[in-house]
Amino acid sequence: CDHDGQGRCIGTTLAGYTGEADTPQGPDFQLLSELVNTLNVPIIAEGRISTPEEAAQALKIGAHAVVVGSAITRPQVITRGFIAQMQAI
Repeated sequence: CDHDGQGRCIGTTLAGYTGEADTPQGPDFQLLSELVNTLNVPIIAEGRISTPEEAAQALKIGAHAVVVGSAITRPQVITRGFIAQMQAI
């Protein structure tokens, strides 16, 4: 994150978790785009990124890096996704 020697960067970690509105189902790509296009510091995409396609989309938007947390570290979340897709058939 040391873009300008100041060690500054911004992450979208808490986007959708502040209690002001319902938590979105997927990544907040709109917020990511607004941050990338407005600020001159690296933006780290994080939060509800659960597929390789979503991670790639974040990079295409301009994220400096992508954090994938629950999608790879919490088996119950991974399993829940499989169950939901299979029950939809």
